[in-house]
Amino acid sequence: MSNRKDILVFAKRYNVKNPEQIGGAIRLSEELIDDLQTLKESFTVIDINPANGGGFFLTYIKVIWKTIIQTKKHNSVLFIGSDRVVVHLAPVVLLIGKLCNRKVTLKKVGGGFDRFYNESGYLVKLRIRWLMKNVVATLFETKQLVNYFKSFGRTVWFPNVRNFPERKIIPGAYQKRFAFISQVKNTKGVIEILEACQILGSDYRIHIYGPIVDLVIPDHLKSIFDEIYKGALKPDEVLKTIENYDVIMLPTYYPGEGYPGILIESYSMGKPVISTIWNSIPEIIDHEKTGLLIAPKDKTALVEAIEWYNVKNYPILSENALNYSKQFNSLYQTSDKLNLIKGNA
Repeated sequence: MSNRKDILVFAKRYNVKNPEQIGGAIRLSEELIDDLQTLKESFTVIDINPANGGGFFLTYIKVIWKTIIQTKKHNSVLFIGSDRVVVHLAPVVLLIGKLCNRKVTLKKVGGGFDRFYNESGYLVKLRIRWLMKNVVATLFETKQLVNYFKSFGRTVWFPNVRNFPERKIIPGAYQKRFAFISQVKNTKGVIEILEACQILGSDYRIHIYGPIVDLVIPDHLKSIFDEIYKGALKPDEVLKTIENYDVIMLPTYYPGEGYPGILIESYSMGKPVISTIWNSIPEIIDHEKTGLLIAPKDKTALVEAIEWYNVKNYPILSENALNYSKQFNSLYQTSDKLNLIKGNA
């Protein structure tokens, strides 16, 4: 009888020293790992987070060494990563997998990979094509990427997902409470939120949560930011915080945006959203039914979207959001893709 485990998982784990420093790749990886535990699968995780491995170069060396040792001890390999780690590390993992006669599945996190590919040089493009041709399948977060790369190899839709308890109670009356919960950076639309605060009436309650990353605030907006910024949240604080608001805002124009997890988490709590017509975000927002879509970098559109919500339309959108969230249940999606991850489908 073989002593091999089923799956060798490469994933970016929580930052040990700063757990609040969390992005989409980490959150999705942890959700999938939790699912594998719930499903009682046998697996090993190799952490590819440079923050936990002593920097990029040292982490790279450690991961390659662990890959050489661990691949033969597992029946299949799952690599989870965003743009650059997929390009620089996944091909090495795939090569070792092929030498060990193990099947490798790639889970690409985030959106904008088509833009990344088109802006890359010839050798990087060649590497991506070789990678996608030789893995069992590439699991993309958005349908747009599934269609764009389908000529490169097998592509499958595996949306950004969350583990959330089934919720039946719809939130109470609309109270003009809005929150932003994400990495606090300019490309997430933080400046537009601050500018909107200058225009909106004092009866609106608007707060910003998240770790500050590459944020540059004009002097005339700093006092507003200091007033409404409430700090970073730990992972187990996110849903509790969402529950205290009516609508979650993400006026993003971040290039790597896929299906933002915070929008899915908001839906799971029966909270409609405001976000932008950017990358594949329109795939997960039914305009004026589960939330509102606005143009990016448009403070006027953001103000109008905030003011659009009222006591009459809010209960309907809240119920729609809750119902829409069910397709993004993490355990359901992982179970559905498990045979593919194991290289059996």
